[in-house]
Amino acid sequence: LLAKTASGATVLDQLVEKQVCTQEDADRLLAAKNENTQPLSWKLREWMPQDENYMYSPLSLEMALALIANGAEGKTQEEILSLLSTSEIAQYNEYAKGLMAEYAQKDKVAIEIANSIWLNTDHPSKMQFLDSYKALVKEFYDGEAGEINRQNALSTVNGWVKEKTHGKITDILTEELVDREDFLACLLNAVYFKAAWAKPFAASQTKKDIFTDKNGKQSEISFLNQTLQALYYADDTMQMVRLPYEDYNFSMYLV
Repeated sequence: LLAKTASGATVLDQLVEKQVCTQEDADRLLAAKNENTQPLSWKLREWMPQDENYMYSPLSLEMALALIANGAEGKTQEEILSLLSTSEIAQYNEYAKGLMAEYAQKDKVAIEIANSIWLNTDHPSKMQFLDSYKALVKEFYDGEAGEINRQNALSTVNGWVKEKTHGKITDILTEELVDREDFLACLLNAVYFKAAWAKPFAASQTKKDIFTDKNGKQSEISFLNQTLQALYYADDTMQMVRLPYEDYNFSMYLV
């Protein structure tokens, strides 16, 4: 619809001109298109705190939402897929499978993606996973669709997290959450990343300096320091530098 015709107008413009649709319809269509093509990380910005620091992984959220989308249908699935900027869950499944396979083949970088969803069998609904759903989670997300109860939920889920993050995160599910009456399921994604810098920081250059939080609070912490040649950008509003890891296929961008 946005393709240009010989006159320079778009196909959508011509449809409005010929009264196939109204300008209001066209504007609504364009608004929907712009919304659906925004990455999840951008859509989340309006809900994030404005007065404190935070960190999240868009990839983790996408993978977790995809697990849910595969178990949903109708309007529920449509709304989840709109967050993933896709209309076809099968297409996203293939993307996820290919991405995980590609990452698993890296030599100098360890990047592991783990997915799981756990159903509480003590919930009054007595829901169960279909065998076809368990098989799909395993095939496309190398994940696990398992069952827990209020007695083993903490040990099972937190044990899974500890294993998949190589001990970096030891617990994520709390007793308070498990005891809630509405605790039906636990949805998890873990991304483990470990790599050496292309140019390592010397420990002797680490120095104390002042760090300012988003809310203006200042504290003294340790800063890494080094001098290097790097891809760098600056304008009136920001500075940005790219710090590559050892294999140069992955980089950290600091803005």
